[in-house]
Amino acid sequence: MVNQKIKDGFVGQQVVVLPKKLITAAKTNPLTQHLYLTDIGYFPLAENHWRKRNQGCGEYVLIYCQRGRGVIKFKGEKINLIANSFFILPPKVAHHYYADQANPWSIYWLHFAGQYADYFYEKFMGLTGGKELNLKFKEELEQQFSFMIEALQNGYVMHNIEFVNLNLWQLISSFLYQDLTKSATASTFENDSISNVIVFMKKNIEDSLKIDKIAAEFGYSSSHFYNLFKQKTGYSPLQYFNYLKAQKACDYLTSSKLSIKEISFALGLKDQLYFSRMFKKILGISPQQYRSLHQ
Repeated sequence: MVNQKIKDGFVGQQVVVLPKKLITAAKTNPLTQHLYLTDIGYFPLAENHWRKRNQGCGEYVLIYCQRGRGVIKFKGEKINLIANSFFILPPKVAHHYYADQANPWSIYWLHFAGQYADYFYEKFMGLTGGKELNLKFKEELEQQFSFMIEALQNGYVMHNIEFVNLNLWQLISSFLYQDLTKSATASTFENDSISNVIVFMKKNIEDSLKIDKIAAEFGYSSSHFYNLFKQKTGYSPLQYFNYLKAQKACDYLTSSKLSIKEISFALGLKDQLYFSRMFKKILGISPQQYRSLHQ
């Protein structure tokens, strides 16, 4: 099989694991409780990728093989995923999957749950009888995955969570209703002025940006910019900037050995206590608790 087993850590990968506080909120939000995601990502050329869950997973797992090959072992069956095919694993059922050694897969994947998740799985089983399903197209699916990952990377705020989970309906429908799926229309998200502001914030995450500085960067008056940004996102610019800082802090807490003080300074927050209070207000737990849970 493989010589070295790797769960993640591939060059160019993209991974978003939503904090438990936001997943809990999605479960009770009328807009998202019926279908919501908990994790989403992309593993390119995932050599030696391997995952075994003896108790299964808490959510449904959709694996879409973009390129290469891989194997899923499930209920005594061996599912061979090839380029442009997918499979859905049900929750709480043991499974094992891995990339082909000679031609390792590149995969998009997501975990989803919700009151209607069972119905989507029943639809999948009705179409496939528990086998993999080959797709007639792929570019549209890749665009939808990338679009959702990008939206989440722009901030763990409920506005974005709602938006992505509403798009989740379309993404899963694209897999299950191929005959009715039309080509995806070009997204206006990346061309939108407020989206450009968010990109600017992310590039300057280590700074202490003020509203007038951001507004001037994009040619707005401070008052007009404030109103425009809040109308678009539901948050003030500085509120949103703090959410981005908290999200970046999550990355540091799970992937680095930086101290809480060092992370605070790296985010342009010289007061560690202020940083800890801000983080807890946004995510519901302290930075140290978050690190303990996710490392």
